[in-house]
Amino acid sequence: MNWPDSIKKEFELRVFQESYPRIEKCLSTISNDQLWSVPNENMVPIGCLIKHLLGNAQQWVHAGVFAQEYQRNRNAEFVPELSLTKEDLLNEMVEVREKISNAFELLSEAHLSRDLIIQGFETTGISAIIHVIEHFSYHTGQISLLTKMYQNIDLGYYDNHDLDV
Repeated sequence: MNWPDSIKKEFELRVFQESYPRIEKCLSTISNDQLWSVPNENMVPIGCLIKHLLGNAQQWVHAGVFAQEYQRNRNAEFVPELSLTKEDLLNEMVEVREKISNAFELLSEAHLSRDLIIQGFETTGISAIIHVIEHFSYHTGQISLLTKMYQNIDLGYYDNHDLDV
C-alpha cells in the first residue's frame, strides 16, 4: 500500500469533498447577519468557525507536516470580523485548499512518520493530518447545526444516497 497516496486521498475526500461542500451549502443559506451571530454567548459564530478551521489546517498541515511558513493568530479566529462577507470566507477556503493541495503533492512516508510538536502537542505527521480531518468534521457539524437552527431546514447532505444499503 502506498500510504502517502492513501492519506492524501482520504484528506481530499473528508475535507475537500465532504466538509467544504457542506460549509459552502450552509453559507449559501444563511444571511450575512447570521454569519456573525450566535444564539447565546457560549457559542461561536459560523464565520469564526470557518476562520478557525482554516487557521488550524494551515498550522497543522502546511506549517506542521510540511514545515512551511505560516504565522497563526488563533485568538483572532474567534473575534467576529463583520467586514468579512460570505464571499470573502469562500475565497479564503479556496486559497487554503490550493495551498494544502499543492503541499500534498510532496507528501512522503518521511512526512507521515516525522515527529512534530504543534501547538505544544507531541505528534507525528500522520496524526497531524488525521487531527485536521477530525477537526473539520467536528466544526462542520457545528456549522450545520447553527444553519439548521437559523433556517429551520434539512440540509439534505444525503438526499442522493440510499443509506439503507
